[in-house]
Amino acid sequence: MLPVFNSFFGITVTILQITRNKIYTCKKDCWRKNDCPLKKRCSVTVKKGELCGTEIIINILNATLQPIRMRPQHWELVDTNGYAFGATSLCDELYPPRTVNPDSWEISTNTQVKVVYLFPELDGDADVATILYSERPSFMKFEIRQFSEAVKPFFNKQDKETLQQVAEQDFKFQNIRRELNSLKKDIFARCNNVLIPREKTNLDNRISNSEFSIRELINQCEEWKRGLIEEEFIEILASYYKRLENVSVNGTTPSQHPTLVLKSHRGDEHGKAI
Repeated sequence: MLPVFNSFFGITVTILQITRNKIYTCKKDCWRKNDCPLKKRCSVTVKKGELCGTEIIINILNATLQPIRMRPQHWELVDTNGYAFGATSLCDELYPPRTVNPDSWEISTNTQVKVVYLFPELDGDADVATILYSERPSFMKFEIRQFSEAVKPFFNKQDKETLQQVAEQDFKFQNIRRELNSLKKDIFARCNNVLIPREKTNLDNRISNSEFSIRELINQCEEWKRGLIEEEFIEILASYYKRLENVSVNGTTPSQHPTLVLKSHRGDEHGKAI
């Protein structure tokens, strides 16, 4: 199941380890042991010498041309019952060896680090279902386990709507959507207008070029964005080529619809093209 990785804009993030309801032993001389904000935020039962929370260790590789920061406030854990929890940083005394504090660390270009994020203690039999990172226009989703059967139908529906909203803020996705709308207009014109041969040729060439351009743009997208638009693109092309195939078999152009004969209330016939 682990590791699970995802990437965007030259940044690769890998979930290395998840420890549900891990218990940390606080140092006896910790000056905040009696009033610890981490315990109040993460532990169900606050104990004097212990901190309990769900620990997630993540590897972040920065292959971009500038330093990056991935702060805890942009991370979210969703448990198998559908409850969401925000991330926080561990205190400096509890960080595992060779990990960095995400609140203060900047990841240099062409380097990688290990980061620890702490989420609240999970109730009962609940476990980690999904880890989300969202800082517009960037979005990553790491699926760890399935939601419980009681909430699965609702979250599957909401999940696609959330992804669609995030994608609409992305410039590349907006560009694909514009290209796709232009393609649909050209297909409509090719299949429904009365055209001279030169106009048909121009539209055929434009549709072919748009198909190539959109396919290339989709292939450059992250997988979750491809899933939002690729099916629609394939269906549009399939419908278009099926219409062209029917035209070839029947020997007519798509715009040559048969004339429908309508009868007036007097019973006489009027030929009227629809």
